Amino acid sequence: RWPLAQPLLQGPWPVLQVWGSDDVLVPATAYQRFAQRASVRAMPWCARRMDGADHGLQRHAAGVDGVQQLWSWTEQWARNPAAGLCGAVPPGPDANGAKGLMTGAGAS
Repeated sequence: RWPLAQPLLQGPWPVLQVWGSDDVLVPATAYQRFAQRASVRAMPWCARRMDGADHGLQRHAAGVDGVQQLWSWTEQWARNPAAGLCGAVPPGPDANGAKGLMTGAGAS
């Protein structure tokens, strides 16, 4: 149902899928469904859930801007692409509330 899903699944670029666990606009099952479909991509793909974050990746209760965390992960990956797309993204809960869900083909 989401028109951008297919281009993201078929595209030649890496995909970093990040969503908030408290997103009230898009159900978690939609993110999980996309993650399952993306897991067979030939190109790098990494899925991460930010616990306590809303649709805009904001963790209001903790005063944390998840978009800034996402930029940090992207910068870390750009500085060290050999580590893999998920190499820059913590796999478990961290001080910023990121939690690894799964990684896809070519993620490392």
